[in-house]
Amino acid sequence: MKIRVAFFDEDVSYLNRISNTLNMRYADSLQVYAFSDSTAAKAFLSDTALDVVLASHSFGITKAELPPNTSFAFLTESQNAASIEGSPAISKYQKVDLIYKHILNLFADGHDLPLGGGDGGSTDVILFTSPAGGTGCSSAAAAYALHQAGKGLKSLYLNLELLGNADLFFSGQGQFGMNDIIYAVKSKRGNLALKLESNVKKDENGVFFFSPADLVLNRMELNDEEILQVIGELRGSGKYDVIVLDVDFGLEQGDLALARLARAIVWVSNGTDAANDKLNRAYASLALLEGRGSAPLTKRLYVLYNMFVKGVGRTADQVAANGVGIFPKYVSTDTPKIIASLSGQDWFDTIK
Repeated sequence: MKIRVAFFDEDVSYLNRISNTLNMRYADSLQVYAFSDSTAAKAFLSDTALDVVLASHSFGITKAELPPNTSFAFLTESQNAASIEGSPAISKYQKVDLIYKHILNLFADGHDLPLGGGDGGSTDVILFTSPAGGTGCSSAAAAYALHQAGKGLKSLYLNLELLGNADLFFSGQGQFGMNDIIYAVKSKRGNLALKLESNVKKDENGVFFFSPADLVLNRMELNDEEILQVIGELRGSGKYDVIVLDVDFGLEQGDLALARLARAIVWVSNGTDAANDKLNRAYASLALLEGRGSAPLTKRLYVLYNMFVKGVGRTADQVAANGVGIFPKYVSTDTPKIIASLSGQDWFDTIK
């Protein structure tokens, strides 16, 4: 299925440029029309069903004139206008890839057709968490996502921590984030698969990620079932080779459900006595749950000792893991530099 989108603007040069570029890059997903004459445009609207209409304000077309199932936004020369007369506004002069994401977002808001889905195919899931806390777990997870992207894989870093912030590690263009996804899930309106595609950002190093919700309370709105739904859509899209989950540690049913999705589970510690005590007790609890019929998650377990101080740190003696990695402590306050250094660790390739 192709999204039928029309551009209405008096600037013929702009119309030729945007329509040609979109048709060239997104021929599989878009059917693009362009009109510089308002009379011809209105005649076309009366005869043709469109999914999305983007029109300059001076063109004289408004949302009220369009069928109910047609999404609409004004084209504007302003970089800052979010809306005009109650309708969304999109800057004409931004990267074509961002305009494409706006089109997807508009379509997703107005159409409930299920695109994507499936069982995840060959998409890999690796879960990072820490029973200890304060061990640089998120930095390690982000570094692993960067490591995978460096190998040419389509790597998605998905931070599901209540206080998590992927923007600390990665940067990418776009104005959307988890707020829009949470709204789509909770309202059960729109197309979740397209919402995810239109809101994802891509770091210059190739890692895909989502900017966090504005408030922790917004993130808390997602329940366990809805989180699994989001991950299922991401896996079913077939757009990623690996999804790196960065989650708060827990042993509730929702936590275990996430762990069961993962091919490998990486617990992060720092080798201190206090951290190792927490690892030992968490492992004993997980093993006990397995004895009560839970999936054999301990067989998927790896332990990474991050910020490890040689001669001071020790490994947790009661945790049996598939692999143990030891990363030294990096003295820096520049988070992107830290994860860039961590991403070069060969140990990441031992996670099978």
